Amino acid sequence: MIWRQYTWFRGNNEHSASRIDRFLISSQWDNSFKAIKQSVLPRVELDHCPILLECGEWERSKGYFKFENMWFEHVNFISTVKKWWNSYDFQGRPDVVLAKKLRKLKEDLKKWNKETFGHLEIRKDQNLHQLEMEQQNDNHNSNTEEEEPAKNALINELHHIAKVGIYGYTAYSASKFGLKGLAEALQQEVIGENIHVSLIFPPDTETPGFAEENKRRPRVTSIIAASSGAMKADEVAKIALNGIKSGNFTVPCNFEGFLLSIATAGLSPQRSFLMAFVEVIAAGILRVAGLCFQWNWYGSIEKCLEKGNSK
Repeated sequence: MIWRQYTWFRGNNEHSASRIDRFLISSQWDNSFKAIKQSVLPRVELDHCPILLECGEWERSKGYFKFENMWFEHVNFISTVKKWWNSYDFQGRPDVVLAKKLRKLKEDLKKWNKETFGHLEIRKDQNLHQLEMEQQNDNHNSNTEEEEPAKNALINELHHIAKVGIYGYTAYSASKFGLKGLAEALQQEVIGENIHVSLIFPPDTETPGFAEENKRRPRVTSIIAASSGAMKADEVAKIALNGIKSGNFTVPCNFEGFLLSIATAGLSPQRSFLMAFVEVIAAGILRVAGLCFQWNWYGSIEKCLEKGNSK
């Protein structure tokens, strides 16, 4: 085994350590693979280090072309590929021209990937090493387990319909309501490990998927959803990250979501005494406001049904 002497640690200062590096193999497998190497990977958040078991010869073989899904996330990827493809000028039979174009496209993609994203394996190793160093620094700065900072676990982005049912989202609402219950139960089970669960409740978020959804959802659904408005994805991500860092169980992303969280607090965990006080005081007023919203929504549904525009 290389890179580390031990693979398991306990305590913030790693005062207890053990070497757990056993693999269960068969005699047939042992006869098939002779050159075996164990490598200990960086330990991030866990008390165990992952162990990589490599079998076979270690000579580096010629790399092969791999299409990366992350390329589609680059805003200029499609237009760049089209520009390259149209610029290729080869002569000959159609199958020969196609083969030459594909070969040239592969070369351009490799070069573009390295210039745009860099060497992914090197970046991955650097990020893992950085995470390990940050964890070691955190452990060094903590003297007791009581001083260990809270760890956060993000369950999901639930949308506002996890708190109130909306026309047109019957199945979607059921799944999101279920995740909220899962998070509340999970929080009780992991609080002993100083882990705080966070639920993100964004409104409609301006993404390509949301644009496609707008084309298909019923008109009455769009009318009801318009009462909250939409947010940009970057704004939602920033608010969500800050809420997770703060250890909040409920993380609303706008003012309407904040009021909705108070109105539907129920038995959800609340770590702030101030917010708990606000929830108690404002519950009655927000119930009245919630009823007004519901009456307005049901009125919109009746009007759309009368006009035959519910679909």
